[in-house]
This record gives sequence, structure tokens and C-alpha cells, in this order.
Amino acid sequence: MKFLKITGISIISILVILYLTVLFVIPNVINLDNYKQDIQKLVKEQADLNIDYNNAKITVTPLLSAGIKADNINIKFPDNSELLKADGFIGRISLPHLLFLTLKITKAEISNPQINIDILDGKEYKLVKFFEALNEKNQNQENIQTAQKPLVDSNSIKVNIPEIKITNYALLINDIKTKDYLKLRGDELL
Repeated sequence: MKFLKITGISIISILVILYLTVLFVIPNVINLDNYKQDIQKLVKEQADLNIDYNNAKITVTPLLSAGIKADNINIKFPDNSELLKADGFIGRISLPHLLFLTLKITKAEISNPQINIDILDGKEYKLVKFFEALNEKNQNQENIQTAQKPLVDSNSIKVNIPEIKITNYALLINDIKTKDYLKLRGDELL
């Protein structure tokens, strides 16, 4: 009986220490600005987009939702034309839900975004054309790589996004050929 009591107290103590480490130590020790060039390189390789941001921080809540908070986000196409510019972004996922192969977004907020959608040749959206080319490039790379069995099948992962909050937004749809444009603005979009 004494052995079970000592074992139980030891396990609970280890869990409490891990919880406090995740909650207080990790967000204050890991500085994402030190990894900015690596993150930019990874986004460039995977999505062929240029990204810039300031003051990126890891955030953790007591209910074990972990995420990233960043200021002055700027996403550009490879030709340096701007896709998205925002004053701030906060995104968090629930860590316990990952054990059940569910990606639950507990918080997603974008403040003051300015989104530019260009229409090329009066027909095609630049954004759609870009993602079609990116998808084709990724499919070609998958065909070249050898078939390895992944650790987790991506089709078995469920995604749960209860709410996305966008505040003080501006969307500019610009027809480059005719020089016509449509600008949409709003205070809040859920």
C-alpha cells in the first residue's frame, strides 16, 4: 500500500512539473524571433510565399491550448506582390485533442488584415492560379519521392475550427487588365 502511495504521488508530481513547464517555462524560454530565417525558408520551400512578421511568441493557456502570436504579418507572392498584410495574428490548437487525432483550433484571430486579390487577364484570379501551380508542383514531387508509409494517415485526422475572428478587415479585388476594383471593408467578421 505504501509503494502505491509513493508511486501515485511521484506520478502526480511529474505530471504537475510537466504541466507547469509547458505553461510557464516553454513560452518564456523559446524565442521564435531567433528562428525567423528558418521559418521564412520553410514557408518559401513549402508554399513558395515570402512571409515576414515581428514579435512572434508562443502562447499556452491553462487548458493546454498552444499557439503563436505575431505582429505585423506580411505575406507576398514570389513576384513580391502583396497577398496579405495584418497588424496581428493569434492562433492556438488544443494539445489534448491531438491525442485523439483531432486538430481543434481553439482560437484564430486576425486583426486589421488587408487582403489583395488580383484578377489577371480579366479572367483568372492570381491566387487561384498560384495555388494550382503549387499543387501541381507538389504532386510532381510526390511522384518523384519513394513511397514511404507515414506514421499517421493524414486522412484519419479530423479538423475542428469552431470560429475565426477577423477584425477591421479590408479586401481589395483588383482587375489588372481593366483597372477596375472592388474594395470591401468591415469591422468584424466571424
